[in-house]
Amino acid sequence: MKVQHILFPTDFSERARLTEARVLKFAQHFQARVTALHVIELPASYYGMAAGHFFETPDSYGLEARARETLASVFPGNVVERSVKFGSPAGVIAEFADANGVDLIMMPTHGHGRFRRALIGSVTAKILHDVGCPVWTMAHSEEPCPDCDLEPKRIICAIDLVDESVPLLRSAADLAQAFDAQMWLAHVVPQVHSFREEYTDASNQMVIQRQNYYADHARQRIAALQSQAGTAFQLCMSAGPVAATIAEIARKHQANLVITGRGAMDGFLGAIRSHAYPIIQESPCPVISV
Repeated sequence: MKVQHILFPTDFSERARLTEARVLKFAQHFQARVTALHVIELPASYYGMAAGHFFETPDSYGLEARARETLASVFPGNVVERSVKFGSPAGVIAEFADANGVDLIMMPTHGHGRFRRALIGSVTAKILHDVGCPVWTMAHSEEPCPDCDLEPKRIICAIDLVDESVPLLRSAADLAQAFDAQMWLAHVVPQVHSFREEYTDASNQMVIQRQNYYADHARQRIAALQSQAGTAFQLCMSAGPVAATIAEIARKHQANLVITGRGAMDGFLGAIRSHAYPIIQESPCPVISV
């Protein structure tokens, strides 16, 4: 996990402001440069609706000058790059990251409060889908503490049984080394539901055997993946709903960071990757999606 350039998209909200200290901590550990980016989203009228003639240029109303003035107060006293762009926030952020060699995007989500489980924020969701670099998100806290858990010292790595887990393990190892953190692997096996009491003992025994089969297969496969990655992290394994189970493991170990892959895969071998968004929603701590 080579981090030389961190992008911090900010909308000047309180949640964004409280993320600044974490961004600086990551930059300090990786000796990375930081770009603070604010995107001015133009009204629909600018793109050709009836009132479009009111906008001679994107900055007819001095939006950029005011944004740059506010952006100057982000990371006060620290040497960072600052940029103001016009356009769709998610699209601009993704394009900027690709064009400027960004290695890590760090941003809070806006999916919080009582709707947090159903929403992680449309901008964040699109960025997670479109960009190729890791993305740090913070959906877990309705009122983030400005001084809490700035350094990830207890990390959970949610792992699948797929080959793509090897680079994920290596990234997790790099992160743990950078922050001198404890690391645990978390894997969720398919849950085989028990039969009712009136069913035969033989049938119930088959359920137990099938559950044990999933667990044994997962242990063997993860051991092979760790051997390829050159890691030897302790494995925490449980059965149940993927996102909720990962969150439970994170709470049990008092983790202050979860690292996971992202993407869409069919079948239980890709369960973690296809549940990347729910993992972010359910996580009790920030998540880095690789």
